Amino acid sequence: MIKSKNRLKKTIVGMITFVLAFFLLPFQGVFAAPQEIKDDTDLSALRLYQFQLTTDNMSVVSKSSAVDQYHMNDPIYEGSPRVGTPMENFTLKVDKTKKADQTFDKPLSLKFTNAGTVNGKQVDAYLTINKVTLHYINNSEATAQMANASKTAVQFFNVSNTWGANQFEIGNIPYLDATHNYFLHNTFTVDADVTAELKYSDGSEPDMKLVMKPTDIDANGQWNTKEAFYVTNYSTSVDKRVMNNRNILQVTQEGDKTVWNAGPGGGTSGSDAENNISGLALRSVNNTMNFGYRSANHASATFSLYVEQAQFAPEKEVDPAQIPAQAGEAITYKTLFRIPKPGKEIIAALSSLDFVDTFDDRLDFKDLTVDANGVALTEGVDYTVEKSGQKVTVKMAAAYLNKDKAGTPIRITYNTVTNNKVGDKASGPIENIVAMKPDNLYIPSNKVTTTLLYNKIHEFESGTPGKTLPQEVTNLLPAKVSGLANGTTVNPTQPTTTKVSVPEGNWVFKGYDKVSEVVENGDVKFIGKWVLEEFTKPVKDVVDGTGTSIDGQETNANDTLTYTVTYTNTTDSARDVTITDNVPEHTTYVENSADNGGTLTGKTLTWTKNVASGETFKVTFQVKVDADVKGQRIDNTAHVDDGLAAADTNTTKNPTPTPKTGNVDVKYIDEDGNVLEGPTQVKTNAPVGEDYTTSQKTFDGYEFKSLSSDSAPANGKVTEGDSHVVYVYKKKTPAPQPKTGNVDVKYIDEDGNVLEGPTQVKTNAPVGEDYTTSQKTFDGYEFKALSSDSAPANGKVTEGDSHVVYVYKKKTPAPTPKTGNVDVKYIDEDGNVLEGPTQVKTNAPVGEDYATSQKTFNGYEFKGMSSDSASASGKVTEGDSHVVYVYKKKTPAPQPKTGNVDVKYIDEDGNVLEGPTQVKTNAPVGEDYTTEQKTFDGYEFKALSSDSAPANGKVTEGDSHVVYVYKKKTPAPQPKTGNVDVKYIDEDGNVLEGPTQVKTNAPVGEDYATSQKTFNGYEFKGMSSDSASASGKVTEGDSHVIYVYKKKPAPQPKTGNVDVKYVDEDGNEVAPSEQVKTNAPVGEDYTTSPKNVDGYEFVKLSPNSAPANGKVKEGDTNVIYVYKKKAPAPQPKTGNVDVKYVDENGKEIAPSEQVKTNAPVGEDYTTSPKEVDGYEFVKLSPNSASANGKVTEGDSHVIYIYKKKKVLPTDEPKQKQLLPKTGEQVNVWFTIAGFALVAVLSLFAKYQLRRD
Repeated sequence: MIKSKNRLKKTIVGMITFVLAFFLLPFQGVFAAPQEIKDDTDLSALRLYQFQLTTDNMSVVSKSSAVDQYHMNDPIYEGSPRVGTPMENFTLKVDKTKKADQTFDKPLSLKFTNAGTVNGKQVDAYLTINKVTLHYINNSEATAQMANASKTAVQFFNVSNTWGANQFEIGNIPYLDATHNYFLHNTFTVDADVTAELKYSDGSEPDMKLVMKPTDIDANGQWNTKEAFYVTNYSTSVDKRVMNNRNILQVTQEGDKTVWNAGPGGGTSGSDAENNISGLALRSVNNTMNFGYRSANHASATFSLYVEQAQFAPEKEVDPAQIPAQAGEAITYKTLFRIPKPGKEIIAALSSLDFVDTFDDRLDFKDLTVDANGVALTEGVDYTVEKSGQKVTVKMAAAYLNKDKAGTPIRITYNTVTNNKVGDKASGPIENIVAMKPDNLYIPSNKVTTTLLYNKIHEFESGTPGKTLPQEVTNLLPAKVSGLANGTTVNPTQPTTTKVSVPEGNWVFKGYDKVSEVVENGDVKFIGKWVLEEFTKPVKDVVDGTGTSIDGQETNANDTLTYTVTYTNTTDSARDVTITDNVPEHTTYVENSADNGGTLTGKTLTWTKNVASGETFKVTFQVKVDADVKGQRIDNTAHVDDGLAAADTNTTKNPTPTPKTGNVDVKYIDEDGNVLEGPTQVKTNAPVGEDYTTSQKTFDGYEFKSLSSDSAPANGKVTEGDSHVVYVYKKKTPAPQPKTGNVDVKYIDEDGNVLEGPTQVKTNAPVGEDYTTSQKTFDGYEFKALSSDSAPANGKVTEGDSHVVYVYKKKTPAPTPKTGNVDVKYIDEDGNVLEGPTQVKTNAPVGEDYATSQKTFNGYEFKGMSSDSASASGKVTEGDSHVVYVYKKKTPAPQPKTGNVDVKYIDEDGNVLEGPTQVKTNAPVGEDYTTEQKTFDGYEFKALSSDSAPANGKVTEGDSHVVYVYKKKTPAPQPKTGNVDVKYIDEDGNVLEGPTQVKTNAPVGEDYATSQKTFNGYEFKGMSSDSASASGKVTEGDSHVIYVYKKKPAPQPKTGNVDVKYVDEDGNEVAPSEQVKTNAPVGEDYTTSPKNVDGYEFVKLSPNSAPANGKVKEGDTNVIYVYKKKAPAPQPKTGNVDVKYVDENGKEIAPSEQVKTNAPVGEDYTTSPKEVDGYEFVKLSPNSASANGKVTEGDSHVIYIYKKKKVLPTDEPKQKQLLPKTGEQVNVWFTIAGFALVAVLSLFAKYQLRRD
């Protein structure tokens, strides 16, 4: 806190006012009340991670119009410049007309970019000033300040390292420079409500916690102003609050704000007092904190942002680093944790310590072991394990939360195994991070990775539709190749042979579906295709005398058939072939017709031959068709076995003509065509010409008339097709029939209703035969007379039908007696039927006695008869009578009282060891019950709970609970043990061997012994200064025996180098040097030899050279071959000869011709003049070489001179021209040439001038 100049000393020595600490912990939806600790924790000794808050990484997110911002490089504090402490300052413009409190909502928001790194991620810090209230101090100085027109603002916030690195300051102390001196003094106090927040720059969910450590809250200012620090919603936003026992801050609750006010007395000074007397530490439940600061009349506070962090993050190892991507692979994780130090790495003593590991979905957790300082811990005593899905949490027991356990190394070994998910495509390596969670902080380990290794697998498939690969091919499938890492390019393994012969043909390998593939999170599969190239199959045929195939054609009895079997060897080697063929049914073998050595055994023909690859083997034989073949088809199939395949050939088929047949049946009909019998089959498919016979038959009432006009003869021979013999019969004339009649009798009433009958009295009886009938009696009827159309009751049969009909009339009925019905019904008062109605009397005569009675019904009692009920007993009256009994519900009897009893077994903390178990359920009050003590491992019975029912007793009404309380048994004292290991190191601490365990958990005092060892290149130097004795007795804890060795000076073998140089006589290299021996042992042989160098020849070894061949010497040896340039071979002399054709002026009139080019001197050449149009040869030029001759060295020119041929004159002859002398002619030509040259030069000069 900075109150006045007398506070400067404290601030200079680095007094921290408030500390915001952000901790890593997953978001909690429901917060418990803060844990409040007041003990001897020295808050000044906390070592927290401080975030960078500077003017360099600060940026303004938002700023209200009431805020002014300015930068000062060397701010002046109370007249004293703070050189080299740049400051970004923020002030609030005051309404000078209001001498009252003034409020500013959301005046300022800041961001500090890349303020630090937590858990390997960049963190940005944010400060949002939610509200500033300037409280007006009503005093004379304030009045004067408000009246001063030059004073317009109150400073409330700045960022600088004036009082310490990476701080921001809240308060009303003004900082000045030459241009900024307009601040009100002792006029307003500052009350700032601020939210601090930490966020990961990558936008990921923040797992940090905020702890605040406000210090030096001690200012009791003038005019009843007092310094204070507060937190909004303290009970839900703060996880832990820590104070030293000497703390004197006064806490009050103001609405939703928990406020710590400056204590009584003078100010505190020095880091110890400012932290432990006037300071405190608070940890947020998450990454934010809504806090506030209130200044006194002249005060401010500096703040920094922190997070707690362990000095030693968890160190994780994995074994193995690579595994096959398959289920059942074990992965072991080992992690070293060190318990954080309260008051150093974290703000206070631990309330919990968890180690949380969430395993990859492809792993199944098996078990774990925990040790502390190398001593194995016991689950259930030292720690517990909770498993939820893939998350495994180890919770340390309370004993490990004590300060004396700080720094203890905890080693956890997790055993896992891969499951079936590990084979999923594109699943990547298996990664793991474990976290230590002291309280609810989150401190992750390093990430470890297990790379998955995949397989190269092959698969063969058939490329021939309908064909399955044989075993001989599938046996060639390449073996699986394992251990392939991602990114590996793999090629398929070719089968050891690419052609496999089987009986059907050759399976030929056509290649894989791809040339290569890169392993990417899965096995690589190559599919190889095989195609069947079938062998040529043996062919069977049947031919006629001309050799033409007649397979399928009809053949006749006694025909001769010639059979052929053709085998072509399409395999890769000669085959021993056996052909067998059977003489077909319905044929006879033609003797000696089998060629190529075929033999006949029984009816089987056999041929054998060694057939070369590509050769065809054809055999023939003949058969004669049997005479009685009778339409039977002649089929033939041969069998061929070449040692690779044995198979039947195709089957030849030759039908024979079917013989003509016929069918005969017989039928008997009357003249109208009605069938009397038949038709009956006489012959079926009988040969044409075969005899058949039929005969007449007798039929009642009929006599034979004749055969039908279209009938076949009654007897004859079978003809082709169907023949029908049809006998026709006519009816016989019937004998005269006697006359007959029928008589029946019927009984009816006057309305014609039949009372009985009709009944047959006579049927087809002869006319005149007697018949009789008689009257009958019918209830309710009496005989009246015969019907008017009735035949006589008795008489003689007449032809046809006669009907005797008796007519009856109804008797007069006797008077009907009166009757009645009686039923009984039982109902309740609401009319609900309990029973009935039940019929008591049905159609009983009026006056007949009836009786009913009451009944009993559960829960009911008789009340009385219904008001409309008939009498319970009485006499039947005409019609229906209803007896109705009415019942009412009985008043229920009182229920017996019951109770329940259960028993439960708990420990002293209320944890259930067993139960509750029901002893009695709804048992009558007063019934006996008993319970008993039980035994539980590690526990002994203490007593029944104070609120327990008796162990044995009687059931009481309601629920009774018998509660047995147990206490943990005092563990037997553990014998003191120790561990001894031995390690062998060199002088630099590098391990040569070990550490090796000599004794593990051995009793203190037990002897142990170790010994020196030998290591190549090392010799024993002595025991390490911190080593235990080489031999001795085990002491409690860990003892380490450490042997120290130093390197022996190893003798270096002498070596040498030999090289060869190739130089000319001046020492210049003519060819690159060559190294013959490099670091070769002295004495080793070496050999060299001159080499061919173009244009040079070897002369000698240099005088400074080592021998060309010899033994290696120590150091460098140089063999130097000296060369000289070879004398150039004499070049043969050559010459060139050409021919030129010119006119007398030397002008070429025909192209030159090369006669000889680089021809040897002395070689013959010849030339001759050539014909040139318009010219005639004159002579050789005087300067010409000979027309024919021998080539001379250099260039020779044969020059033929021509002149223009003369043209005959057409008019008068021209004047004869005088020829100049030879010399004159040459001068003329030179003159002409000179003029020409001048003209050309003039033209060129003119052209050049134009260009210029």
